[in-house]
Amino acid sequence: MSDYLRHGGMLALAWFLLVNLVMSAAVAACGRWMTSRGNGAGSATFWFVARVWPAAAALLFVVALFVPSYWKYEPRELVEGFAVTTTALALVPPHCSSRRGHAASARGAMLRAAQNGAAARPRQRANACL
Repeated sequence: MSDYLRHGGMLALAWFLLVNLVMSAAVAACGRWMTSRGNGAGSATFWFVARVWPAAAALLFVVALFVPSYWKYEPRELVEGFAVTTTALALVPPHCSSRRGHAASARGAMLRAAQNGAAARPRQRANACL
């Protein structure tokens, strides 16, 4: 049973990734079109929906379509394995995104430190004996 659930979880994540990528591309295309028209695309609600929609649509697809069909139609006795290549490719995106996030965080910290250092002045102490 644990192989069955592990297999289902990996397939659910694969479907989540695929639907998320397709919806992100659609939002990017529609976002360019909406911002060029200038019809409410500057509102915070528009940008929040544009940011959250791909993940929400992917989650809805996985929960409403994939999980029930996997549970109903996939045989529990026969669980196919994933190849080493597939598993290795599944581990690449989280590694790349964490490295990219870490690099962006480090660059941002250095930029903030440089900006704060440029604006900093020595503090004047009252009643200081020098």
